[in-house]
Amino acid sequence: RRQVLLLTVIGYTLATVATAFTVTVTPFVICQLLANVFLVAELSLAHVVIVEEFPPRLRGFGLGVLGLLGSLGSGAAAMLFPFIQATTLGWRGLYLIGIVPLAFLTYLRRALPETRRWESAHASGAAPQWNVLWHAPHRGRLLPLVAISIAAWAVIGPAYAFFSYVATTVHQWTPAHVSLAIVIGGGVGTLGWPIGGRLADVLGRRLTGSLGVTAIAGAILLIFRGPSSWTAPGFSLLVFAEAWVTTIVAALATECFPTAIRSSAKALITNAQILGGMLGLAAVGAFADRMGGASTVIAALAALDAVALILLWTLPETAGVDLDALEPQLD
Repeated sequence: RRQVLLLTVIGYTLATVATAFTVTVTPFVICQLLANVFLVAELSLAHVVIVEEFPPRLRGFGLGVLGLLGSLGSGAAAMLFPFIQATTLGWRGLYLIGIVPLAFLTYLRRALPETRRWESAHASGAAPQWNVLWHAPHRGRLLPLVAISIAAWAVIGPAYAFFSYVATTVHQWTPAHVSLAIVIGGGVGTLGWPIGGRLADVLGRRLTGSLGVTAIAGAILLIFRGPSSWTAPGFSLLVFAEAWVTTIVAALATECFPTAIRSSAKALITNAQILGGMLGLAAVGAFADRMGGASTVIAALAALDAVALILLWTLPETAGVDLDALEPQLD
């Protein structure tokens, strides 16, 4: 875990800084593509490290705090952008800030240990085998989590992408109103990370996840089918519930699999989330004209949350259970 995690930090940093020096669209897109590849890998590995190192009673909360810190970083960048834009560096300055992680690399190399579970599995000679993910009993955990990820993010992806569009074209909001809703509503919604993580440890993954998925469906209806006065509260609820569900899926995607294949399983499930978002956007593009607009399609996609809700209850409850106790059931 440690070596690859450090590599993703370096790769993401270099790709981000390189973006600042691009002068045409093609290299800009390539640099940002590489940056996102390393970022997704970095976050996926960070989830694995937290689950393997945190005590059972705090694993969900640890994942939630990580998500909260990521949101705070995004918020800080958004607040810094107007000031950096006004400098001689312009928008490039925001990407140059990305070099900061390299300053901590020497510290990370000393302070970031390998996870004890990986060391133990490696010392025992347990060779990771990608193909066993598709064999019983691992398949019975992997396929529901992949389906949950595709279904949930097919709703979440287009909901975020079309929020501003619907607010300005359907509800006649001004750009200032949209920005205010994103800043305030998004800020309140980020509390879903620690709250969802903590409740996942107290109430369990399945119940907490079910509440989160239901809340996403409710938020979609408020934003895309409700009156204008409910659009901003709906956006706050969407951010809150999405953070909640992301924490739950990250927990289950790492806790349900043995150490030797945990990262591989998490990678597949993370890619399923990305695929779900792509499919949701494709659905809006394909059916918006036929169904009367993007709002109608996105509201219809919310029905997929019922699929995620049902599949959540096919998975084992992992809250508070030591990973050593979970692995023998799956091997």
